[in-house]
Amino acid sequence: MLIKFFLSWIKQGERFYRAVILQLSTSIGGIPELEAIAQHEKSNGDTGESQPVDIPSALREAVLETCHRTLVYLGDLSRYRAAEKLDKEPDFGPAIGYYGLAASLKPRSGLGQHQLAVVALGQSRHLTAIYHLYRSLAVDDPHPNAAKNLRLEFEKTNSAWDKGELIQKGMPNDPDASKHALVGWFVRHHGMCFRGEPFRAHEELEREVLSQLSNVLKQRALDGTLMRMVLVNIAAQFIAGEGFQSESDHTSSFYYFFRFNLKSFTALLRTFYDDLRALLLNMDDHDVELEKKLTDNGRRLLPCLRVYNNWLLTTIRMVIGLADDDFVGDAVAHFWPMYAKTLDLMAQAFPIWDLDDISTVAYMLEEDVDTLEFQPVLSEETMKTWYLKPNNTLRPRFSARDTVRVSVDEEMLWRVRAFLEIGVNLASSDNTAPIHIRG
Repeated sequence: MLIKFFLSWIKQGERFYRAVILQLSTSIGGIPELEAIAQHEKSNGDTGESQPVDIPSALREAVLETCHRTLVYLGDLSRYRAAEKLDKEPDFGPAIGYYGLAASLKPRSGLGQHQLAVVALGQSRHLTAIYHLYRSLAVDDPHPNAAKNLRLEFEKTNSAWDKGELIQKGMPNDPDASKHALVGWFVRHHGMCFRGEPFRAHEELEREVLSQLSNVLKQRALDGTLMRMVLVNIAAQFIAGEGFQSESDHTSSFYYFFRFNLKSFTALLRTFYDDLRALLLNMDDHDVELEKKLTDNGRRLLPCLRVYNNWLLTTIRMVIGLADDDFVGDAVAHFWPMYAKTLDLMAQAFPIWDLDDISTVAYMLEEDVDTLEFQPVLSEETMKTWYLKPNNTLRPRFSARDTVRVSVDEEMLWRVRAFLEIGVNLASSDNTAPIHIRG
């Protein structure tokens, strides 16, 4: 009887909060973000149409904040419902959906990301939990509990490793076995580096993760896992860097993560380079449509390479300044030749004058939306990723209702062009980056 009452209370709460969002959208028109959220909540029947009005900025912010909080409440109710198994088939999908909408609506807030981490923590999905906890920290308004929960999660993963439980077990012929192993080793590496203490096995652990990463990239698709790993790497360095400005015990963590970012970026570049080079060597005629030079692996890597390029722009002074550092210098020395080789091969395969003919992509692609308000890659040099000049208006998202997308091939070629533009700018600027344009 008590369970039925609890379920009834949750359902009433869900109906109430959904009605709040619909009423806000109907009463206060002209806020595209709110109307997009309301589309998710419309039930059968006419819910009314919003009437566009001139909305003061203070009211607009208040309305969006109300909607943001309401989405989190809906997520909480859905999470309680699934966690307490009030339905015959518990489903965390609605909770994840509401928290995701909250994070999308207000990317400067860490609240939605933190609640996504809570769901992942309850399901022992370690990489997902760590990803969302870092995302809830690396924003303008971080969640107050995220740092503590991240530390506790790494304590759990280190303990799970000691018990042999960190790498997910599967069937003997599980096609995802290599992916599970990579994720387990990756989480272990981050857990040890997060502690900020020197440990003997660091070189071996780092080498093992990078070796597995390179092997898995050649064998199979990592779906969204690769992007999560890249963003965890970048966020980990950023948070450690913020920490060691006030606490010296974060210094080792920063150097661990900074070096690992350089080596990870190098590994992705090498995989992209080898793949493209093999394709070009087997081509009888290089004068073919540009999209035919985009391999499946290259398509999977390009979004991550763009994100890492933005990371490079924001950390270029450190990369150059630490070139002679005893701990980081070797990683820097291996990075620049690989970066230059990849740029050179890309420029040969995708001539910039041919790329000028592709359609302009004036909206945010998936990786741009993923990194919107992500502090570690925000700088004056990277702002054009999310804002249009000359008025610095926010680019529409690829998923926006009014966005007209170009073809998938053209989006990929736009990624190539964006990567090349940054590389060319680095080579021709006076930032002392050791790459140069020939001829």
